[in-house]
Amino acid sequence: QSKQIEKEIQSDDLETSIKDFGHEISCTLFQQVIDLLDQQLKTQVPKDWKNLGTAKRSVVFQAGCVSYQRRIYQDSQGQRWKPIDMLLGIAPYARNSLKVQEMGCVLASRSSYRNASEMLVYLLKTFISPSSLQRMMLCFGAQIDAIERDWQVQRQAGKQETKCLYGESDGVWLHLQQERQKRMEAKVGLLYTGKKATGVGRFACENKVVMTQLGGSNEEWQIKIRELADHHFDLSKVKHLVVGGDGAAWVKHSFDLLCLPQIALLDRFHLCRAVHRSLKEPAKSRSILERIRSTPFEEVIPELLLLQNKARGRQAKDIQTLISYLSHNQDALLDLEYRGIPELSPSTLGAAEGNVDKIIRQRMRG
Repeated sequence: QSKQIEKEIQSDDLETSIKDFGHEISCTLFQQVIDLLDQQLKTQVPKDWKNLGTAKRSVVFQAGCVSYQRRIYQDSQGQRWKPIDMLLGIAPYARNSLKVQEMGCVLASRSSYRNASEMLVYLLKTFISPSSLQRMMLCFGAQIDAIERDWQVQRQAGKQETKCLYGESDGVWLHLQQERQKRMEAKVGLLYTGKKATGVGRFACENKVVMTQLGGSNEEWQIKIRELADHHFDLSKVKHLVVGGDGAAWVKHSFDLLCLPQIALLDRFHLCRAVHRSLKEPAKSRSILERIRSTPFEEVIPELLLLQNKARGRQAKDIQTLISYLSHNQDALLDLEYRGIPELSPSTLGAAEGNVDKIIRQRMRG
């Protein structure tokens, strides 16, 4: 089925004319695709269903307001069905799609209903009143509340008690074969209650639990981390959560949904590597590392700036990069024994590096 669309383009307002033309094409294309899907669904409904004809419906999608005809069927029990509405996820009497409702809720949560309504009108070229946005918020809020209540009822809280919980996360990029997306990041997160010595210079994590995720959003990752922690540990007994990582933004926020007092600790491997690569001289880098790990960063940065002024060329840029890296993570530089918190046992963390190497590089890549 084909349809020809013609529109006069105003040369004095070319940008707006083309934008409006594109919006009209999107709505028309959406309507044509819905009609095609409805025709295909006609061949898949049960044979004992009675076709009651068609009825017109107008729904606001991300493409704009689309009007379409959908077939109505009646089963042997007398119940009516509208397959195309079910396929699109459109509830009875709903005027907006789920995606539009989601957009409205996000905008309304960050602004007033009136401002959110104006922004939606600008995006969708269709009027949605502030009162409609309020009803969307109430509806979505009730659904989220019901989901969380079901989760609270069904969940089994962890029994492992600890005053201090350690959490780490890291990721590695995997190259994909025969896929549209060329590569994807695999995330690894682990929680444990401490470390015990297993030999000279060797330690093992106690009560360790590990989780991986390939792809997915950071929000999904945080939710899974929360569920993992709640399933294995009694979070009501935890006083401190020590979070380790390489300083990446998603790593820092991996454990936010646990709602526990967090103590950040930059992974010692990345800290040592950054210092050694920038300063080059082993004796000097060891001295700087010792000061970084035992004294406030404000007392160390003058020494780093002095080294930068004395350096030339590439090394000066490397030291500048080091200063920037340390500045962004200055709250996570001190070792735990210098934090002034008696409950914290000295630990360098760093277990994520070994787990990434074993779980991802050796197993998944292999």
